[in-house]
Amino acid sequence: MITGRDVEFHTPPDADHHWAETNHFVFSVPEHNIVGLVYNCIRKGLGSALSEVIVFDRLTRDRWDVLHFDSMAHLPAPERLERYELANGLTVTAVGPPRDYRIDYSGPNGTELHLDATGIMEPYDIHDPTMSPTAPPETVDQVAGSGFGAGYSGHFDMTVRYTGTLTLGGRTYDVDCIDDMDHSWGPRTERGMRSMCWSGGHFGENYGWHGIWAKDPFAVPQDEFRIAHGYIHEDGKVIGLTGGTMVVRRENHIPVEVEIILTDRDSREHRMTGRARANHDWVPHACLNVHQVYCEYAADGRGPGYGVIEEATPIDMMARAGRS
Repeated sequence: MITGRDVEFHTPPDADHHWAETNHFVFSVPEHNIVGLVYNCIRKGLGSALSEVIVFDRLTRDRWDVLHFDSMAHLPAPERLERYELANGLTVTAVGPPRDYRIDYSGPNGTELHLDATGIMEPYDIHDPTMSPTAPPETVDQVAGSGFGAGYSGHFDMTVRYTGTLTLGGRTYDVDCIDDMDHSWGPRTERGMRSMCWSGGHFGENYGWHGIWAKDPFAVPQDEFRIAHGYIHEDGKVIGLTGGTMVVRRENHIPVEVEIILTDRDSREHRMTGRARANHDWVPHACLNVHQVYCEYAADGRGPGYGVIEEATPIDMMARAGRS
């Protein structure tokens, strides 16, 4: 169970350079096809923080084809996590922990971001069997089955409503969308990371889904993804997932179409399809390439819905396998 205490640091006394704690927020302006990412990875054992604010709006194979890119890997780590200000102009405040956050950012070229992220559900603790049906009872098994190994020793996902403004190039856009955020903590080594996928799709406040997938990049498409944890959010209720499949069609390695079938704790099946509208090859760690793809979804007669697929592939794993 996640409490207000979990928006604070979980740093152990013997934390070394591997220990990491992250905040991850994703939002969009669907009518303008604009997608934004705020990601912070803080390593208290080093006293450093990585922070990224990225905004993009098109399908492209070029990382530089973005609306805004601000990535700084060696900022001083903040003393507190419940409210922190980084040297890149980003401030994150847990105004109603653990569900509600305020994000303010003043960056280069007049770019500004002012968002309230308001949880519309309780944080989904992937290691709590009362929430996640796929969570095993023993800690060692929970880490092994997290979808991302020890990096998700502690982890929660949450669907939120983002409201506020984004200013780019002298133009201000209103933001009002439903999407996801997460928070994780644990040792995150930069060799031997796992291939995985973090994804979701939302059809307003009353229906949506979120999933963490274990990924085998060498499997046939039908066997590439296995659900590790996830939930359906429907009419104010959160229902954990017991299974799921995702089949991806790619162009130039990028997922451009997806077919998803999810099974929830109540044995109901949820089917949806998605098509890519924008993407960015995100590199949150130098060892990791993430196809971050913004999708428009249809689900059981509902639509349109929106969300991202963040498909992470460790480069050293591909090198060991002799793949490009």
